[in-house]
Amino acid sequence: SRLRNLTNIFHKTIENNMPITFDIDIENDVLYKRGEMKEKKQVVINLINKKFDNVFISEITNLTIEEIEEIRKEIK
Repeated sequence: SRLRNLTNIFHKTIENNMPITFDIDIENDVLYKRGEMKEKKQVVINLINKKFDNVFISEITNLTIEEIEEIRKEIK
């Protein structure tokens, strides 16, 4: 019983006195950007499959027409 109380006190002490913070610049993080591009690529593929044209897809995703054409080539 005392150990359970000690564990609770320990966890509360850590939560209140030792905040965990991360100084990550997400906008410039390589893995974040890779994941963001992967998500955009999936959106482009979905729009291509729904027969939307490159101009519309470009407006939605902010990708260039050339990037969209490359994705079209990849999925053929």
